[in-house]
Amino acid sequence: MKNFLMSVLSLATLCYLVGCGKSNPANQKNNTSGKNWLVKDISSGGAIACTFNYNDKGQVTSVVLNPGAFNSATYEVVYNGQGKIDSIKFFNPGPGFDPVKIIYESANTFVAQAIPNDTAHRGITFYSWNTASENEIDEVTKQGSWISGSPYGPGVSYTDYYYDAGGGIHANSFHYIGGSTQNIWALAQAGTGPTVDNPFHKGRTNEQNFVYYSVLKAVMMDMLVMANGLPNGVFEGYADSSGVQLTMNRFYFNYDLDSNKNVSKISEYLASNRPALNQFLLYNSWNITYEQH
Repeated sequence: MKNFLMSVLSLATLCYLVGCGKSNPANQKNNTSGKNWLVKDISSGGAIACTFNYNDKGQVTSVVLNPGAFNSATYEVVYNGQGKIDSIKFFNPGPGFDPVKIIYESANTFVAQAIPNDTAHRGITFYSWNTASENEIDEVTKQGSWISGSPYGPGVSYTDYYYDAGGGIHANSFHYIGGSTQNIWALAQAGTGPTVDNPFHKGRTNEQNFVYYSVLKAVMMDMLVMANGLPNGVFEGYADSSGVQLTMNRFYFNYDLDSNKNVSKISEYLASNRPALNQFLLYNSWNITYEQH
C-alpha cells in the first residue's frame, strides 16, 4: 500500500471513504482442515520483528524478538501438566533473567499474576480479564520498586482498556496510584466497514492471548492484539501537559488478507499536523505470516 496524503476531511467523511479498518474481502473464516492458522512471523521495515514457535498442541513455546539482530531476545514459555503457563523465561543474549512465575485465579482459567523471582528489583504484575464479554484483558496493574522513582507517586500504576459491546476496543487510560490519570488513546469516529477478525485474539486460547499481549507490546500497539475484532475507526492519541489533555494525533488502520483470508498486513495511517490533524500518511506497517496447527 503506497504512502498518500489525505486532503482535508471530516472524521465521518474519512471513515466513509477509506473504511477505517476495512479489508477486502472481510470474511476471514477458512478452516476446512480442522486446524488453526497461527501467527508465525511479524515483520516491519523489511526485517523480522518477531517469530513465534509452537508445539503440536498449538501452545506458544518460545518467542524470538528481532531474530538474528544484535538486540535479539527470546521468551521461553513453560507449561504444567494441565496445559497452563507455569513460567516465562527471558534471554537477551547471555544469561537470562530469573523466570517469571505465572499464577492463575482461583478457577484456574485466567492468568492473575506474573511474579518475578527478583521482586526487589522487578515488580509484580496483576491482570484482570473482561469475562463478561470476549475474555479480553481489561486491566494491568504493576507494582514494585521498578517505579519507585516515578514522579507520579507510590510504586503502583495500572492501565485500563475499554471495549464496546461487540468486543472491539475503544479506549485506553493509564493511572498512577496517588498521582494522575492520563488517557492514552480513544476512538474518535467508528468505522463504517466490517470489523476484521483479530488473529491474536479471535478463536485463541487464554494462554495464547496472554503471550501475544505480553510480547507484542514491544512490536506493535497493544490495541492491535487485545480484542476479537481489530481496531475499526479513527482514533486519537493524547498527551498530558501539567494535567491538561492534549490531542497529539489521529490514526487508523487498514488490513490486507492473504489467500487463506488471514490478515497478512496491517497498515497504520497517522495525522500529526496539529491542530487540524487531517493529513494522514502511512506511518507504519506489519506483515504477518502463518502456519497451521
